[in-house]
Amino acid sequence: MSGIKYYMTLQLLLNTVIFIAVQVLSRHS
Repeated sequence: MSGIKYYMTLQLLLNTVIFIAVQVLSRHS
């Protein structure tokens, strides 16, 4: 069960990082 929890947390972090990166790139262009 902890493996699934870890995967979900990692996915959430990845989505957050991608979202922030897109916002920064959009702001600079």
